[in-house]
Amino acid sequence: MMRAVWADYCKRLHNNDEECVEVELSCSADRVRESLSQREFDDLSAALRGNRHCRSLILWGNKELSSVDSLLGALQDNTSLERVNLELTGVEADRRELVARMLINRRIDRLAADPDMQRATTLDLSCTGLENKDMKRLGQALRSNVCLTSLSLWGNKGLTNGRLVEELIQANEAMPLVQVSLDDSGVDEDGVAGVEKLLAARRVQRSIALLDANESGRVLNLAHSGLDDKSLAAVGASLARNTSTTSLLLGGNPALTKQGVLSFLTALSASPACQLAHISVDAGQLDAAASARLRAWRLQAVIRLLEHASPSLTSVDLSRMDLTNKEVEKLVLPALARSPHVASLSLARNRAVTDECLRGEGGLVRGGVE
Repeated sequence: MMRAVWADYCKRLHNNDEECVEVELSCSADRVRESLSQREFDDLSAALRGNRHCRSLILWGNKELSSVDSLLGALQDNTSLERVNLELTGVEADRRELVARMLINRRIDRLAADPDMQRATTLDLSCTGLENKDMKRLGQALRSNVCLTSLSLWGNKGLTNGRLVEELIQANEAMPLVQVSLDDSGVDEDGVAGVEKLLAARRVQRSIALLDANESGRVLNLAHSGLDDKSLAAVGASLARNTSTTSLLLGGNPALTKQGVLSFLTALSASPACQLAHISVDAGQLDAAASARLRAWRLQAVIRLLEHASPSLTSVDLSRMDLTNKEVEKLVLPALARSPHVASLSLARNRAVTDECLRGEGGLVRGGVE
Protein backbone atom coordinates (compact mmCIF):
# COMPACT_ATOMS: atom_id res chain seq x y z
CA MET A 1 0.00 0.00 0.00
CA MET A 2 2.79 2.43 0.97
CA ARG A 3 4.59 1.81 -2.31
CA ALA A 4 1.49 2.63 -4.36
CA VAL A 5 0.97 5.87 -2.45
CA TRP A 6 4.67 6.76 -2.84
CA ALA A 7 4.51 6.13 -6.60
CA ASP A 8 1.40 8.28 -6.93
CA TYR A 9 3.05 11.15 -5.03
CA CYS A 10 6.16 10.95 -7.22
CA LYS A 11 4.01 11.14 -10.34
CA ARG A 12 2.00 14.09 -9.06
CA LEU A 13 5.14 15.95 -7.99
CA HIS A 14 6.79 15.39 -11.37
CA ASN A 15 3.63 16.68 -13.08
CA ASN A 16 3.46 19.74 -10.82
CA ASP A 17 -0.05 18.90 -9.66
CA GLU A 18 -1.18 22.15 -8.04
CA GLU A 19 -3.46 20.26 -5.64
CA CYS A 20 -0.56 18.23 -4.26
CA VAL A 21 0.50 20.63 -1.51
CA GLU A 22 1.37 17.97 1.08
CA VAL A 23 3.12 14.60 0.84
CA GLU A 24 2.09 12.35 3.74
CA LEU A 25 4.20 9.17 3.90
CA SER A 26 4.62 8.70 7.65
CA CYS A 27 5.20 5.19 8.96
CA SER A 28 3.85 4.14 12.36
CA ALA A 29 5.53 1.47 14.50
CA ASP A 30 3.05 -1.21 13.46
CA ARG A 31 3.90 -0.61 9.78
CA VAL A 32 7.68 -0.58 10.09
CA ARG A 33 8.06 -3.12 7.28
CA GLU A 34 6.52 -0.59 4.91
CA SER A 35 9.20 2.00 5.61
CA LEU A 36 10.44 3.86 2.56
CA SER A 37 13.88 2.80 1.41
CA GLN A 38 16.69 5.30 0.95
CA ARG A 39 16.41 4.89 -2.82
CA GLU A 40 12.69 5.67 -2.74
CA PHE A 41 13.38 8.76 -0.65
CA ASP A 42 16.01 9.88 -3.17
CA ASP A 43 13.50 9.40 -6.01
CA LEU A 44 10.94 11.44 -4.08
CA SER A 45 13.52 14.19 -3.60
CA ALA A 46 14.24 14.18 -7.33
CA ALA A 47 10.51 14.62 -8.02
CA LEU A 48 10.48 17.60 -5.67
CA ARG A 49 13.36 19.37 -7.43
CA GLY A 50 11.24 21.08 -10.08
CA ASN A 51 7.98 21.17 -8.12
CA ARG A 52 6.35 24.53 -7.40
CA HIS A 53 3.33 23.57 -5.29
CA CYS A 54 4.20 21.07 -2.55
CA ARG A 55 4.72 22.80 0.81
CA SER A 56 4.89 19.97 3.33
CA LEU A 57 6.75 16.65 3.42
CA ILE A 58 5.76 14.29 6.26
CA LEU A 59 8.06 11.28 6.59
CA TRP A 60 8.27 10.56 10.32
CA GLY A 61 8.78 6.94 11.35
CA ASN A 62 10.58 5.76 8.18
CA LYS A 63 13.45 3.96 9.91
CA GLU A 64 15.35 3.08 6.73
CA LEU A 65 16.01 6.71 5.86
CA SER A 66 19.49 7.80 6.88
CA SER A 67 20.64 10.49 4.45
CA VAL A 68 19.08 13.80 3.41
CA ASP A 69 21.73 14.68 0.81
CA SER A 70 19.29 14.17 -2.07
CA LEU A 71 16.72 16.45 -0.42
CA LEU A 72 19.30 19.15 0.27
CA GLY A 73 20.25 19.00 -3.39
CA ALA A 74 16.62 19.25 -4.50
CA LEU A 75 16.11 22.30 -2.29
CA GLN A 76 18.65 24.20 -4.38
CA ASP A 77 15.97 24.35 -7.10
CA ASN A 78 12.73 23.79 -5.21
CA THR A 79 11.26 27.01 -3.78
CA SER A 80 7.86 25.86 -2.51
CA LEU A 81 8.71 23.38 0.27
CA GLU A 82 8.25 24.93 3.72
CA ARG A 83 8.39 22.10 6.26
CA VAL A 84 9.78 18.57 6.47
CA ASN A 85 9.09 16.12 9.31
CA LEU A 86 11.86 13.52 9.65
CA GLU A 87 11.30 12.62 13.30
CA LEU A 88 11.79 8.96 14.30
CA THR A 89 13.75 8.19 11.13
CA GLY A 90 17.33 7.02 10.74
CA VAL A 91 18.45 10.56 9.86
CA GLU A 92 20.75 11.97 12.54
CA ALA A 93 19.56 14.93 14.58
CA ASP A 94 22.16 17.37 13.22
CA ARG A 95 21.13 16.58 9.64
CA ARG A 96 17.44 17.04 10.46
CA GLU A 97 18.37 20.36 12.03
CA LEU A 98 20.28 21.34 8.87
CA VAL A 99 17.17 20.78 6.73
CA ALA A 100 14.94 22.67 9.16
CA ARG A 101 17.39 25.58 9.35
CA MET A 102 17.64 25.82 5.58
CA LEU A 103 13.86 25.90 5.26
CA ILE A 104 13.19 28.46 8.01
CA ASN A 105 15.95 30.76 6.78
CA ARG A 106 14.60 30.91 3.26
CA ARG A 107 11.03 31.17 4.58
CA ILE A 108 11.91 34.32 6.51
CA ASP A 109 13.85 35.70 3.53
CA ARG A 110 10.79 35.09 1.37
CA LEU A 111 8.55 36.95 3.81
CA ALA A 112 10.70 40.03 3.45
CA ALA A 113 10.99 39.87 -0.34
CA ASP A 114 7.52 38.76 -1.48
CA PRO A 115 4.91 41.57 -1.69
CA ASP A 116 2.12 38.99 -1.47
CA MET A 117 3.45 37.78 1.88
CA GLN A 118 3.40 41.35 3.17
CA ARG A 119 -0.37 41.31 2.60
CA ALA A 120 -0.93 37.95 4.30
CA THR A 121 -3.52 37.84 7.10
CA THR A 122 -2.35 34.52 8.58
CA LEU A 123 1.13 33.02 8.88
CA ASP A 124 1.79 29.42 9.90
CA LEU A 125 5.32 28.82 11.18
CA SER A 126 4.39 25.91 13.45
CA CYS A 127 6.85 23.00 13.79
CA THR A 128 9.40 24.70 11.55
CA GLY A 129 12.36 24.68 13.94
CA LEU A 130 12.01 28.40 14.65
CA GLU A 131 14.32 29.48 17.49
CA ASN A 132 14.95 32.53 19.66
CA LYS A 133 17.66 33.71 17.28
CA ASP A 134 15.15 33.88 14.41
CA MET A 135 12.69 36.26 16.06
CA LYS A 136 14.49 39.52 15.27
CA ARG A 137 14.79 38.58 11.59
CA LEU A 138 11.16 37.54 11.53
CA GLY A 139 10.13 40.89 13.00
CA GLN A 140 12.17 42.71 10.37
CA ALA A 141 10.60 40.60 7.62
CA LEU A 142 7.13 41.61 8.83
CA ARG A 143 7.88 45.30 9.32
CA SER A 144 5.86 46.32 6.24
CA ASN A 145 2.91 44.00 6.86
CA VAL A 146 -0.31 45.82 7.72
CA CYS A 147 -2.66 42.82 7.36
CA LEU A 148 -1.40 39.99 9.60
CA THR A 149 -3.89 39.08 12.35
CA SER A 150 -2.87 35.50 13.24
CA LEU A 151 0.59 33.93 13.74
CA SER A 152 1.08 30.24 14.52
CA LEU A 153 4.33 29.36 16.32
CA TRP A 154 3.30 26.17 18.11
CA GLY A 155 5.58 23.16 18.22
CA ASN A 156 8.83 25.14 18.03
CA LYS A 157 10.79 23.83 21.03
CA GLY A 158 13.73 26.13 20.34
CA LEU A 159 11.54 29.18 20.90
CA THR A 160 11.82 29.69 24.66
CA ASN A 161 11.78 33.45 25.23
CA GLY A 162 8.29 34.92 25.44
CA ARG A 163 9.69 38.44 25.62
CA LEU A 164 11.06 38.04 22.08
CA VAL A 165 7.54 37.21 20.90
CA GLU A 166 6.25 40.35 22.62
CA GLU A 167 8.93 42.43 20.90
CA LEU A 168 7.90 41.02 17.53
CA ILE A 169 4.26 41.94 18.21
CA GLN A 170 5.21 45.49 19.21
CA ALA A 171 7.75 46.07 16.44
CA ASN A 172 5.09 46.99 13.88
CA GLU A 173 2.18 48.87 15.45
CA ALA A 174 0.42 49.04 12.08
CA MET A 175 0.27 45.24 11.91
CA PRO A 176 -3.11 44.16 13.42
CA LEU A 177 -1.72 40.99 15.03
CA VAL A 178 -4.15 39.81 17.73
CA GLN A 179 -3.60 36.03 17.86
CA VAL A 180 -0.38 34.04 18.42
CA SER A 181 -0.36 30.29 19.07
CA LEU A 182 2.49 29.06 21.31
CA ASP A 183 1.16 25.63 22.29
CA ASP A 184 3.85 22.96 22.68
CA SER A 185 6.61 25.51 22.12
CA GLY A 186 9.51 26.16 24.48
CA VAL A 187 7.88 29.28 25.98
CA ASP A 188 6.90 28.68 29.62
CA GLU A 189 3.54 29.54 31.23
CA ASP A 190 4.67 32.97 32.42
CA GLY A 191 5.94 33.81 28.95
CA VAL A 192 2.70 32.69 27.32
CA ALA A 193 0.71 34.71 29.87
CA GLY A 194 2.73 37.83 29.04
CA VAL A 195 2.09 37.39 25.33
CA GLU A 196 -1.64 36.80 25.92
CA LYS A 197 -1.91 39.94 28.05
CA LEU A 198 -0.32 42.02 25.31
CA LEU A 199 -2.53 40.46 22.63
CA ALA A 200 -5.66 41.06 24.71
CA ALA A 201 -4.86 44.76 24.92
CA ARG A 202 -4.28 44.86 21.17
CA ARG A 203 -7.60 43.12 20.52
CA VAL A 204 -9.41 45.80 22.49
CA GLN A 205 -7.52 48.61 20.74
CA ARG A 206 -8.21 47.10 17.33
CA SER A 207 -11.90 46.64 18.15
CA ILE A 208 -12.21 50.27 19.20
CA ALA A 209 -10.55 51.37 15.96
CA LEU A 210 -12.94 49.20 13.93
CA LEU A 211 -15.93 50.56 15.85
CA ASP A 212 -14.83 54.14 15.23
CA ALA A 213 -14.43 53.39 11.52
CA ASN A 214 -17.81 51.58 11.42
CA GLU A 215 -16.02 48.46 10.16
CA SER A 216 -16.66 46.21 13.16
CA GLY A 217 -19.33 44.02 11.55
CA ARG A 218 -22.57 42.78 13.09
CA VAL A 219 -20.89 40.76 15.87
CA LEU A 220 -18.02 42.12 17.97
CA ASN A 221 -16.22 39.33 19.82
CA LEU A 222 -14.34 40.61 22.86
CA ALA A 223 -14.51 37.35 24.78
CA HIS A 224 -11.29 36.50 26.66
CA SER A 225 -9.81 39.90 25.84
CA GLY A 226 -8.66 40.92 29.32
CA LEU A 227 -11.33 43.60 29.59
CA ASP A 228 -11.72 45.57 32.81
CA ASP A 229 -14.24 48.30 33.64
CA LYS A 230 -12.05 51.04 32.17
CA SER A 231 -11.50 49.33 28.82
CA LEU A 232 -15.20 48.35 28.65
CA ALA A 233 -16.11 52.01 29.08
CA ALA A 234 -13.80 52.88 26.16
CA VAL A 235 -15.53 50.24 24.03
CA GLY A 236 -18.89 51.70 25.07
CA ALA A 237 -17.88 55.20 23.98
CA SER A 238 -17.12 53.87 20.51
CA LEU A 239 -20.24 51.71 20.39
CA ALA A 240 -22.34 54.78 21.13
CA ARG A 241 -21.33 56.20 17.75
CA ASN A 242 -21.28 52.93 15.82
CA THR A 243 -24.13 52.10 13.44
CA SER A 244 -23.28 48.55 12.36
CA THR A 245 -22.60 46.32 15.38
CA THR A 246 -25.67 44.67 16.93
CA SER A 247 -24.14 41.94 19.12
CA LEU A 248 -21.32 42.04 21.69
CA LEU A 249 -19.64 38.99 23.28
CA LEU A 250 -18.03 39.63 26.68
CA GLY A 251 -17.55 36.16 28.15
CA GLY A 252 -14.22 35.21 29.69
CA ASN A 253 -13.44 38.65 31.14
CA PRO A 254 -13.37 38.00 34.91
CA ALA A 255 -12.06 41.50 35.74
CA LEU A 256 -15.37 43.07 34.72
CA THR A 257 -17.42 44.11 37.75
CA LYS A 258 -21.15 44.47 38.26
CA GLN A 259 -20.80 48.25 38.51
CA GLY A 260 -18.70 48.41 35.36
CA VAL A 261 -21.33 46.52 33.36
CA LEU A 262 -24.18 48.64 34.77
CA SER A 263 -22.34 51.87 33.91
CA PHE A 264 -21.75 50.48 30.42
CA LEU A 265 -25.48 49.80 29.97
CA THR A 266 -26.39 53.28 31.22
CA ALA A 267 -24.04 54.90 28.73
CA LEU A 268 -25.46 52.84 25.86
CA SER A 269 -29.04 53.70 26.82
CA ALA A 270 -28.22 57.39 26.46
CA SER A 271 -27.08 56.97 22.85
CA PRO A 272 -29.83 57.00 20.19
CA ALA A 273 -27.34 56.06 17.46
CA CYS A 274 -26.21 52.81 19.11
CA GLN A 275 -27.41 49.71 17.24
CA LEU A 276 -26.41 47.17 19.89
CA ALA A 277 -29.22 44.75 20.76
CA HIS A 278 -27.47 41.78 22.35
CA ILE A 279 -24.76 41.42 25.01
CA SER A 280 -23.55 38.06 26.33
CA VAL A 281 -21.63 37.61 29.58
CA ASP A 282 -20.58 34.53 31.53
CA ALA A 283 -23.32 32.79 33.48
CA GLY A 284 -22.96 33.73 37.13
CA GLN A 285 -20.81 36.80 36.50
CA LEU A 286 -23.66 39.15 37.46
CA ASP A 287 -25.94 38.96 40.49
CA ALA A 288 -29.72 38.80 40.18
CA ALA A 289 -30.21 42.58 40.20
CA ALA A 290 -27.57 43.22 37.54
CA SER A 291 -28.89 40.35 35.41
CA ALA A 292 -32.37 41.88 35.59
CA ARG A 293 -30.95 45.22 34.50
CA LEU A 294 -29.19 43.57 31.55
CA ARG A 295 -32.44 41.83 30.59
CA ALA A 296 -34.38 45.10 30.73
CA TRP A 297 -31.76 46.90 28.65
CA ARG A 298 -31.72 44.11 26.09
CA LEU A 299 -35.50 44.12 25.63
CA GLN A 300 -35.67 47.92 25.46
CA ALA A 301 -32.84 48.06 22.93
CA VAL A 302 -34.52 45.53 20.64
CA ILE A 303 -37.89 47.30 20.83
CA ARG A 304 -36.30 50.68 20.10
CA LEU A 305 -34.42 49.40 17.07
CA LEU A 306 -37.48 47.57 15.74
CA GLU A 307 -39.70 50.62 16.15
CA HIS A 308 -37.17 52.71 14.24
CA ALA A 309 -36.90 50.00 11.56
CA SER A 310 -33.13 49.83 11.95
CA PRO A 311 -31.59 48.26 8.82
CA SER A 312 -28.77 46.85 10.97
CA LEU A 313 -31.15 44.61 12.89
CA THR A 314 -31.94 41.72 10.54
CA SER A 315 -31.96 38.97 13.17
CA VAL A 316 -33.55 39.33 16.62
CA ASP A 317 -32.31 37.11 19.44
CA LEU A 318 -34.53 37.21 22.53
CA SER A 319 -33.66 33.71 23.72
CA ARG A 320 -33.20 32.82 27.41
CA MET A 321 -34.86 36.03 28.63
CA ASP A 322 -37.77 34.58 30.62
CA LEU A 323 -40.19 36.56 28.48
CA THR A 324 -43.90 36.43 29.20
CA ASN A 325 -46.78 36.19 26.75
CA LYS A 326 -47.72 39.75 27.67
CA GLU A 327 -44.26 41.10 26.77
CA VAL A 328 -44.28 39.27 23.45
CA GLU A 329 -47.85 40.32 22.59
CA LYS A 330 -47.66 43.94 23.75
CA LEU A 331 -44.03 44.82 22.99
CA VAL A 332 -42.17 42.43 20.70
CA LEU A 333 -44.73 41.57 18.01
CA PRO A 334 -46.06 45.11 17.45
CA ALA A 335 -42.49 46.43 17.16
CA LEU A 336 -41.54 43.56 14.87
CA ALA A 337 -44.41 44.47 12.54
CA ARG A 338 -42.85 47.91 12.00
CA SER A 339 -39.50 46.63 10.75
CA PRO A 340 -39.18 45.36 7.17
CA HIS A 341 -35.60 44.21 7.73
CA VAL A 342 -35.93 41.39 10.26
CA ALA A 343 -35.64 37.92 8.72
CA SER A 344 -35.58 35.81 11.89
CA LEU A 345 -36.69 35.93 15.51
CA SER A 346 -35.42 33.61 18.24
CA LEU A 347 -37.54 33.12 21.35
CA ALA A 348 -35.81 29.89 22.40
CA ARG A 349 -35.77 28.91 26.09
CA ASN A 350 -38.58 31.31 27.02
CA ARG A 351 -40.75 28.67 28.66
CA ALA A 352 -43.57 31.02 29.61
CA VAL A 353 -44.20 31.97 25.96
CA THR A 354 -46.90 29.75 24.49
CA ASP A 355 -47.77 28.73 20.94
CA GLU A 356 -51.13 30.46 21.31
CA CYS A 357 -49.35 33.75 21.89
CA LEU A 358 -47.54 33.47 18.56
CA ARG A 359 -50.49 32.14 16.59
CA GLY A 360 -53.22 34.38 17.92
CA GLU A 361 -54.49 37.66 16.54
CA GLY A 362 -51.54 39.93 15.93
CA GLY A 363 -49.17 37.00 16.24
CA LEU A 364 -46.05 36.31 14.21
CA VAL A 365 -46.80 36.92 10.53
CA ARG A 366 -43.39 36.72 8.85
CA GLY A 367 -39.84 35.47 9.31
CA GLY A 368 -38.72 32.42 11.19
CA VAL A 369 -39.19 31.74 14.87
CA GLU A 370 -37.45 29.35 17.24
